[in-house]
Amino acid sequence: MICLQGKVICGGTAFGTAYISDRKTQGENKTELQDKATELKKLDIAISSVKQELTNSIKSAENAAEKDIFEVHRMMLEDEDFSDFLHAAVNNDGLSAQTAIKNAEQYFSQMFKDTKDDYMIARIDDIRDVCARLTAFLNGEKTSLNQKGPAVLVSEELLPSDLINFGTKNIIGIVISSGAVYSHVSILIRELGIPAVICEDISDIKSGTEILVNGDNGTVILEPDNKTLCEFKHIKSTHTESKVPNFNKLPCTVYVNIGDIKEISDELFNRCDGIGLFRTEYLYVGKSTLPSEEEQFSIYKELLIKANGKNVTVRTFDIGSDKSCEALPLKKEENPALGIRGLRVYSLYPEVFKIQIKALLRAAVYGNLSIMYPMVTSLEEIEEIHSIISDVAEELKSKGVPYKMPIKGAMIETPAAALLSDEIAKAVDFLSLGTNDLTQYTLALDREYGDLEKFSDKNFKAVISLIKIATENAHKNGIKIGICGELASNAEFSDTWIKLGIDYLSVLPSVL
Repeated sequence: MICLQGKVICGGTAFGTAYISDRKTQGENKTELQDKATELKKLDIAISSVKQELTNSIKSAENAAEKDIFEVHRMMLEDEDFSDFLHAAVNNDGLSAQTAIKNAEQYFSQMFKDTKDDYMIARIDDIRDVCARLTAFLNGEKTSLNQKGPAVLVSEELLPSDLINFGTKNIIGIVISSGAVYSHVSILIRELGIPAVICEDISDIKSGTEILVNGDNGTVILEPDNKTLCEFKHIKSTHTESKVPNFNKLPCTVYVNIGDIKEISDELFNRCDGIGLFRTEYLYVGKSTLPSEEEQFSIYKELLIKANGKNVTVRTFDIGSDKSCEALPLKKEENPALGIRGLRVYSLYPEVFKIQIKALLRAAVYGNLSIMYPMVTSLEEIEEIHSIISDVAEELKSKGVPYKMPIKGAMIETPAAALLSDEIAKAVDFLSLGTNDLTQYTLALDREYGDLEKFSDKNFKAVISLIKIATENAHKNGIKIGICGELASNAEFSDTWIKLGIDYLSVLPSVL
């Protein structure tokens, strides 16, 4: 028995035989250099074809994490600097299409590394993934897991496309020797809930080796003995027995965050009290046309019927900052995180907001619907939103269209909203703490260039103080308050939230 210690990517335990994926054999040049015109044509065809593959993958993505990753990769292919580098390598340096791609991967990877920024370093895997896709297309390679039955996937490195192309049904655990805990593939692994660990030295792991992956403490055990296996089976059975808890006995309600209706299932609703955050951005982002009232009504109706009476909280569309919408053009800003985003967009495009509200009010007839507004900074903003909702209700009533007024809430994502939470709480039915943005704006730290987990506890003192203020003001006004940001999924803070009196937590399905 050999025990390896590594860094945790995703919690949980898995036991099975190891399948070694040697992706370093992929991407080798298999063609000789031809004339420049031919190489340029090959390059353009590869770029166009991979872009189409990514577009198709965006449409068929099974969850929001996959969709976001494909969007980033498509954007990289559309980046002028990347495209210009590839064409110059062929035109000016006389390189083959494959070699040009290899050089581009090395150049941009080094450029990201030189920034010494955690976020940009984590994006190295994305540029490698894009280049691997291009090379695989040129070489006519297929990327699939040649393994029948459950296996623990072991690889020196793993890219998002590897994981998706392998297919996750047969992957019960993952061990990799390189990568970042905050890379896109790690985010995807957590979204899928696959126990995974990063171990620097995996040389002792061979195909067929019995392997136990403990994503809770970061250990990987090769050829575990009977005692270890018995302990593992006990932990597994205990976990299975407690998989569907008695929510009536919990000190607060437990909801899930959802980014696409495709993520909804009866099994998911059996494991939680409802949906605490249904993001509607996927209806807008990456689309050349805006979603119609009927399209949205159909989705919200289906969502509420599936919930079978359980609460569903829909966040009205949160466009802006890092979520761009082609069909809803917003001017380029120097600092979009402090610009036109969230409900600020509604004042620029009130008709677009009205269409969503019409669909939501009509769908509310079919279930227990709550709606909440993103990026609130003042009471006046909420009063303006409520005026629009009242107008929409009157319009539906005058036309004889069945509707129901949903429960209305505000997201506390800014220090301003937290400090004004007494006023805001008087105007809404509940409050929801978006701790990702609240942390960003409180600590003046760009959320795209770092991760909450790397901050020490003392850095959360200011954030927790604001949460305390908002919680006290919510309860003072007789309404509930919950957390739907990353901190809700961090078990280290569970006691803190319960002591503060947080009424509900809304977490990723994989950490439910």
